[in-house]
Amino acid sequence: MAFHLGDIVTRTFLGFGLLLLSALVLGKKMISQMSYFDFVTYITLGSLTGAIILDHHISLADLILAIAAFSFISFLTSVVSLKNRKVRKIIGGTALELIREGKILEEMLEQSRISMENLVSQLRLKGVFEIQTVKQAFLEPNGELSVLLAAEARPLTLGDYQRAPVPEENLPVELIIDGTVMTEKLVKAGLDLAWLLQELDKHGVNDYKDIAYAVLTSKNKLYLDKYRDDLHGAPRTRG
Repeated sequence: MAFHLGDIVTRTFLGFGLLLLSALVLGKKMISQMSYFDFVTYITLGSLTGAIILDHHISLADLILAIAAFSFISFLTSVVSLKNRKVRKIIGGTALELIREGKILEEMLEQSRISMENLVSQLRLKGVFEIQTVKQAFLEPNGELSVLLAAEARPLTLGDYQRAPVPEENLPVELIIDGTVMTEKLVKAGLDLAWLLQELDKHGVNDYKDIAYAVLTSKNKLYLDKYRDDLHGAPRTRG
């Protein structure tokens, strides 16, 4: 009995160590930011760790090899998804527009497998009780609902009392992601590639492939993030 108990304790410590090591290899990510792929990955790792602790009919070598192989596959998939937008869309999914100009898009609601009651409940959790006040709402890949209220429904700030009324703002439009021009979004915003290249030239960029991320902000200004940023000093981390 003592030997059996000691074996369980040993396997528990080993399982905890392997799970911690796998988490460090796969990288930090908040639970709220997890995609379906991340969720399946950690559930599988948890199941394998449970097998290490409780199943004495399976050798430790086989279980360790299984966890190492699965962690490697998950890590490799994550790296590929960072480099390839198509793979990233397949694994992580894309944001779905559920509400536009106060109107619910029923087809997108059905596609996202969300009931009307659930949508209304999620809006209430965001402090929104009247759908007609929503300019746009998206279901993000991590399952969270992001909401942009119409200008007249947004809370007042101190700055609102110190300046004239601002015009209606639009949702920021992503124009370039990972060196790839988002043609559909560009056209939807009423713009074209010639305009984009002209704007890039104003910022001293000759090739859009040098841009990691570019977005037309709600203030109708172009924000650029190059692969090589001219930043001074090393990045800081908080302990």
